[in-house]
Amino acid sequence: MLISFINSDGDILSLPETNKFILNEWSGFANTTHSLKETKAPDQIGTTVINRIFQSRVIDLQFRIIKRDVQSLFNLRREVISKLNPVLKQGKLIWQQNEGTTFQINVELENVQMPGGDARGRNFQAVQVSFLAGDPRWFDIEATEINLPIDSNYSVVNSGDTKTFCEIEILGPIVNPRIMNMTSGKEIKINKELLAGERIKISTEFGNKNISFINELGQNRRAMSILDLDSNLFYLERGDNSLRCEGTGTTAETNFEIKFYNRYLGV
Repeated sequence: MLISFINSDGDILSLPETNKFILNEWSGFANTTHSLKETKAPDQIGTTVINRIFQSRVIDLQFRIIKRDVQSLFNLRREVISKLNPVLKQGKLIWQQNEGTTFQINVELENVQMPGGDARGRNFQAVQVSFLAGDPRWFDIEATEINLPIDSNYSVVNSGDTKTFCEIEILGPIVNPRIMNMTSGKEIKINKELLAGERIKISTEFGNKNISFINELGQNRRAMSILDLDSNLFYLERGDNSLRCEGTGTTAETNFEIKFYNRYLGV
């Protein structure tokens, strides 16, 4: 088993690591805390549950720095502090299980402690680390990428535990392209003609929804205005999603590609 933290600068702290770090305990990987939102009408006996609200995830790690001499121990302690730097932006925690299955989660460093007393000696230092994942879901280490056919329904399976946002890329030539999720009844329609070599990139991520237009020279600009007002930047539902791509003026170069991650409430 290997747990790795990658900070926003790309520095990696791997646990365990021979002759450097011993991983003692880890927690917060499986459980996902949620609460129920209820409503009550006059004269109603009991309540009606109307929603489920998921809380952020706290992941705790306890490990030990080990080295034969005091100065080498200090050097390793400095390395840990540098990599677990709370000044840096959001990082990523990666868990590789014993048989090789790997998951990742986006985290913020919440707390680092290097206690004294029995937790520290001439050749060892105990370290306690807490991470906070605002989105409590783990996700696959690699995205699922699928080229979608035009003018026919295609089954895309989200095998995660929840809905998941997606990224869609449309390559011209095509006039007024649209992609429909027949399962949810929602669609994305672009009011624009794309010439050969031109592309549209669509992100349906919560808090980061976006439409980008990339011309044949690779120049990128935000283009939310070309999104039809009746569109919905949909997520993929759990399980099977029947997607259909349409548009006029297509050729063999025209292409629709969807990219997404399966997301899990616990691993």
